[in-house]
Amino acid sequence: MLSSLPAIGARFDIDKVNAGAYGIECWKVFWRALNPEDIAGSLLFEGDTAATLNGQENVYCIVVQHLDAAVAKQVRSALSQSEDFKKVCDLQMFVEDSRCRSEPLPDAGRIDATGNLIGDAWNSRPALGAIKKERESANEKSTSLDPVPERARPASDRTRTLPSLTKFEDVRALVQERFTPKDTDFSYTYWMTPEELCDLAEQYADLLEVQFSEYSCPRSEDLCCVRLFEKAPSDGRPIELAGLFAFPSESDARSFINEYKSAPRYARALPQLAGIKGKYQLNFGKGSENPRYITYEKDAEIPAASLWGKFWIRRQRFAEGLEHEEQAARKQAEDEKRRQAEEEKRRAEQKLQREADEARRRDAEKRKQELIRERTSRRECIACGRALGTLEKLFRRTSHSGCHSFHE
Repeated sequence: MLSSLPAIGARFDIDKVNAGAYGIECWKVFWRALNPEDIAGSLLFEGDTAATLNGQENVYCIVVQHLDAAVAKQVRSALSQSEDFKKVCDLQMFVEDSRCRSEPLPDAGRIDATGNLIGDAWNSRPALGAIKKERESANEKSTSLDPVPERARPASDRTRTLPSLTKFEDVRALVQERFTPKDTDFSYTYWMTPEELCDLAEQYADLLEVQFSEYSCPRSEDLCCVRLFEKAPSDGRPIELAGLFAFPSESDARSFINEYKSAPRYARALPQLAGIKGKYQLNFGKGSENPRYITYEKDAEIPAASLWGKFWIRRQRFAEGLEHEEQAARKQAEDEKRRQAEEEKRRAEQKLQREADEARRRDAEKRKQELIRERTSRRECIACGRALGTLEKLFRRTSHSGCHSFHE
């Protein structure tokens, strides 16, 4: 926490919150009262207070720091008017400045200038994603009713010839063998496009129970997860894939890639494997694959044939952002191409200039040598051009005595 910035802390009574993941629940109350855009440019902090850690109270505190002291007043005003906050706040609802800075609160992310929550935000981001889901816009609902276009089949050469299989574990083995990237440091993870995943689910629909989930987590406010369970009841692990989501920012996407810097070949291949464009991950990669009793969601099952429609709706959410990313990528490529062309032109001009300078130097040297030969043959001083004297000619000198040192 920065000592120079104004700060305000909202205090929550953990007993009133009454939840195991009370941090996320407190942030939900916070985000219902405030939008990230309202506090753009803020630093966020969270955690149990020092007195709570010492057993003297039971309070969770969310702190907002901003250069502008008016933001603290806005936070106080919004939460003071929130009925949800009044139900779970501590008797001392707020603390400010030095009282905030004295608390041992870790970072909870920051809000950039455009109102995006970026950085490590383990409780604040899942809560924000959940609240955004509550506020799902009417425009998104109307979009979801638009006709879903047909997709190309097969999606790729990898799904062109899917074999006939009779066992779920054979499907898992196929995924591991065919979709795991070769020649990288990782030999146990797999990646596929949304269309390839649809091909796989539809081909083995008789063996699979397809579950589709959307939820917020520390990595994204709106993650998409597809789990392929064995259709016959089993306690085994599903084939789990996560993808088609937005990172909080491009820097967060780069941080994801940097997590694998100890495996450099995999890290270099990861942007293409994951289908990363700017802050978007468009392809699906291997998930945690916890056992069925942990990951199974009774109401999440969908027909395999409807998976493409779910993916298309999600892509529509990202359409504007993806177009912006693609335009930025095209502009960057054009700028790089222009820069390279200008650099090549500059080098060519420098080469021509060097060649011209060298040609002039050679011409000047040639003219000098020709003049020396001419004057020597005529027995003239090569320095001043006047005729040499008898003694100078006798001793085969090429310059007058007075001109000799000057010439040398």
